[in-house]
Amino acid sequence: MQLRTFNHVGIHAVSSALPEHIVDQSEFAKMYGEQEVQRICMNTGIHSKRVVKDFKTSQLMHSACESLFDSQDIKAKDIDALITVSQSPDSWSPGVGYQLHQKLGLNEGCSIFDLSAGCAGYITALIQACALITSGGYKNVIVCTGDVTSKLLDEKDRHVAMLFGDGATASLLTEDVCSMSFMIASNGQGSDTLGTRLSYTDMGVQVHDLHMDGAEVMNFALARVPALVRSIMSDVEITTDSLDMLVFHQANAFMLNYLRRMLKLEESQVPIDINGIGNTSSSSIPIVLSRNERVGTEHAKNAILCGFGVGLSWGAVVVDLSNTLRIPPVIALESEAKSTA
Repeated sequence: MQLRTFNHVGIHAVSSALPEHIVDQSEFAKMYGEQEVQRICMNTGIHSKRVVKDFKTSQLMHSACESLFDSQDIKAKDIDALITVSQSPDSWSPGVGYQLHQKLGLNEGCSIFDLSAGCAGYITALIQACALITSGGYKNVIVCTGDVTSKLLDEKDRHVAMLFGDGATASLLTEDVCSMSFMIASNGQGSDTLGTRLSYTDMGVQVHDLHMDGAEVMNFALARVPALVRSIMSDVEITTDSLDMLVFHQANAFMLNYLRRMLKLEESQVPIDINGIGNTSSSSIPIVLSRNERVGTEHAKNAILCGFGVGLSWGAVVVDLSNTLRIPPVIALESEAKSTA
């Protein structure tokens, strides 16, 4: 797999926004029975999650971006490009990036790129942001992830209904003294394994519930992800001892612990931060970054971010997060939004 390195670029800041509404284990038990819920919670590590009630994806994204702007000197007028990642946009057309452009008051010269990507989407968006900045034509690029996956779940399927939560993030990439090195791969033969289908008929468009073949996803992750991590560590000459943190897409705790053991890493090197949030697809990695106190310190200098999932797609990036501004999550209050509407 080819290593692609971009010099003089880095993640300057990362923020996130989470919904205020919490669905906990007791609510799951009413639907699926206490014994079954305890079994699933023990495996996934998710005893509660955050979901929206009426908020749309662009509203969560807006909260994450506003938090980012409020925490530093760079403002909306300074942004040269906005890359959004979502599989639950407000509308099919225009893309959610344009709705966010309006909400944030970005300038007309700001380029918009909408990506339909899932669990590896943050990595995919980061490599595009790096390409823009190192081209010399862009200085400040925001990568904004967000989904309201809870709106796409079939409550009868307890394995997905208890797994996925909602959230959004914003990452500012700028010129930097550091470099970012990527490996990204795709296999469309697994496109039926995980995702949301559309049916176009004479009556209109039907959006189907999210489908996941859990066993196939697990097999895919165990077959591809450790090899990817070993390969990128070898190419950039990072050892298991020198690795500060490996942030996986937060799929579920059982899978992440299995991957960690396969790679012979310590628990302290592989953060698991999924309980109380849920699997938030492309937002899960940057949500971890916004909550982990190592980010912005010397203990995050040799970091690897690794996403994998729908597509099938998998990718990783080696990045120095020691100078990244970590902005803790804000809670997006729907009640306040209604009162000011």
